[in-house]
Amino acid sequence: MLAVKHERSSESLAQCVQVRPPPLLILIDDSSARQITPEGCLPGRQGLSAGMASIFSTALFLAALAPKATDVTWLKVPPRATDPQIGETYNSPHYVYVNREIVVERGPQLPRARHQLLLYLTGTGGHWEDAKAFCDLAADLGYHVINLMYPDNIPATVCARDSDPKAFEDFRMAIIQGGQSRYTTIERADSIEKLLMFLRPRRPREDWGQFLNADDAIKWESIAVSGQSQGGGHAALIAIRHRVARVICTGAPKDYSKRPDA
Repeated sequence: MLAVKHERSSESLAQCVQVRPPPLLILIDDSSARQITPEGCLPGRQGLSAGMASIFSTALFLAALAPKATDVTWLKVPPRATDPQIGETYNSPHYVYVNREIVVERGPQLPRARHQLLLYLTGTGGHWEDAKAFCDLAADLGYHVINLMYPDNIPATVCARDSDPKAFEDFRMAIIQGGQSRYTTIERADSIEKLLMFLRPRRPREDWGQFLNADDAIKWESIAVSGQSQGGGHAALIAIRHRVARVICTGAPKDYSKRPDA
């Protein structure tokens, strides 16, 4: 479990950080902070959301401990570039991060390449810049990183008063793997496999193909899934359905019924 309070100095932050070996589950949720953070290390409630503020505090703290790396290379990839079947409706660009000095040049004074992909999923209506510091840090620690944009215009809370106990799961699975639920319909073309297959031949020295099996299916055991709010709920469900390297959920999951008869 890892939790920090973002108002504290770096000296105080050191007392609020606990790191355990993988698989690692991180839950930072303002609604239940007293249950998941040590006393005196509750997330703050001003400015950014508590979950994202905690991410940034953690990123800054860990960055101070990590060896200094070279600049992270990042690029944006419109989903439609990976498959012409993808329409313009959900064409906000994905962002890809990699520290080439680590994963290509294998700089001896830098962290070793982890051979793991950190997949980050933003919250409802999220923006790629919200997690840039988090993604930069992950790349500097040896991860390949993808901030995957997805159809996030409808919040998962739309299912909160549904009488179907599987409403949340159906909604999330439609987004994760393509499909239909009562509240959204997503085409199968909008998927992470397409992005990895797009990157593999275009950036061969970065070896994005290592995260795909021989049949081009995702090699989930080499993926660390993470997300904020709605994205954190998707990350948790992915980790239930697949054996992943680790899962990081902030402000999530919070799939619960608001029906008075629930």
